[in-house]
Amino acid sequence: MFFPIKRNLILFLFLVLYCIGIQAQQLPIIKNHLAFTYDELQLPDNEAMGLLGGNYLFGVNNNFYSGLGVYGAVKGRRGGFFTGGLGVGWRYPFFKNFFVDLNGFIGGGGGGSAPQGGGLMLRSAFDVGINLKQSSVGIGYSYVEFPNGDISSQQISVHYRYAFESFHFSGWSNSSDNVDWFKKLNKRSLANSSQFSLQLTRYFPKDSVRVDGKKFDDHLDILGIRWRSKLNNKLWLEFETGGAMLGNIDGFAQVLSGLSYERHIGKNVYGILGALIGAAGGGNVNTGGGVVYRSFAGLAYRLSAQWSIASQIAWTAAIEGEFKAKTALLNVIYHYKSLIPANNLEKPTTSKIQWRRYRIRPGVQRYSHYHGSGRKNDSASNLDVNLVNLKLDSFINSNIYLTGHALGAFSGKAGGYAVGLVGPGIQMNRYLSAELLGGVAGGGGIAVGSGQIVQPMFNISWPLNDQWEIEASAGYIFAANDSLSAVITNVGAIYRFRSPFI
Repeated sequence: MFFPIKRNLILFLFLVLYCIGIQAQQLPIIKNHLAFTYDELQLPDNEAMGLLGGNYLFGVNNNFYSGLGVYGAVKGRRGGFFTGGLGVGWRYPFFKNFFVDLNGFIGGGGGGSAPQGGGLMLRSAFDVGINLKQSSVGIGYSYVEFPNGDISSQQISVHYRYAFESFHFSGWSNSSDNVDWFKKLNKRSLANSSQFSLQLTRYFPKDSVRVDGKKFDDHLDILGIRWRSKLNNKLWLEFETGGAMLGNIDGFAQVLSGLSYERHIGKNVYGILGALIGAAGGGNVNTGGGVVYRSFAGLAYRLSAQWSIASQIAWTAAIEGEFKAKTALLNVIYHYKSLIPANNLEKPTTSKIQWRRYRIRPGVQRYSHYHGSGRKNDSASNLDVNLVNLKLDSFINSNIYLTGHALGAFSGKAGGYAVGLVGPGIQMNRYLSAELLGGVAGGGGIAVGSGQIVQPMFNISWPLNDQWEIEASAGYIFAANDSLSAVITNVGAIYRFRSPFI
């Protein structure tokens, strides 16, 4: 059996609701929200853990929404506890600016030595709140459960949302019902500068000690991604995430966000100052409840219209824990301009509009048929591991694409195991594709050494219409310097859409 029937049914039904939510998006302009929640969970032995959730939600109509979410510990002693997954919800207005909200989340993860069991997380909530000008605040009652672990908690929850709009064209065919919108984009859109980069972070925690009291290696390396979006002429919104790659801290992960200031100081050279705050921990790194902050300064050099390289020096520290470190960062940056909806434009977009194709691929993945134990603990050797998986693809042309995968274990005695992968893919024909992925993984007792993993994949898909496909995949995963070596199978859905850019 792929995994226990009850959990299989729960996950399947949730994915159906999630996909229905995406499918219902037919309008070229949709409403989106950045949503944040806070729950203070009660763990066994009267232990409290503050759990901060961040979700990107896309509206389907005035009431229904779905999206992606990540939750991380920010209070207590479980720094490094993270889960990621999918969310759906229904919001109904009453009176003038008030609303009620029913929502749910399903995902996988854990960490921080918490009693999450296999890692499957379920969260449901009922909220009431008030709509403000471009945001909303609310309070409610939430229930968080790890069905195969020892976490089951009911609590008061608070949330905040920030609303914005974006263009969304379902499917890849240009001969859709929304073809008239193509001619209106120049008059209805502004070009917004954004950056996406691959980031290497090196920590030098000379004066810090690990949770077990031992000293760190000379340095710790984190591989991750970074996204920046321009807010005005000088300020940028920052978001980054990453996981351990070297330093014997497999299982360490971080998710940070903040603001930066940018100023050109010479031909093709610009300086950056900024500050970030977020959640981090795991891998025996003592971040206390999990909140860390970073201040940084650096220089970037523009290689071309689309590419830059940048480096920064920084100071990173945990607010409650013992971790603090001088920090160096290196980025390879891709620049692009996406179009955002706007009304009453003084300077409408005049550049030639192009289209970029994207795919979202939610699914379930399984490790099996190990070559060796694949575990740090022999009692769980050769036990199959099941993970919730989310893949995001961006096509460079009709055949080549870049893909990113995020996974978290939900069964197989591997709670807390998480994976981040990036790499190129090739679409060989309408049905077959292949990918060569590399990245980092850790936690859950899986034997990944310092965290570096390689994962080739072969995919076969069957189109249902221009928007939807079903997919089955097979591949192999192996750790660069430990015993994990296993066959991978994956089943899921594919949703195809496109967005305009210049």
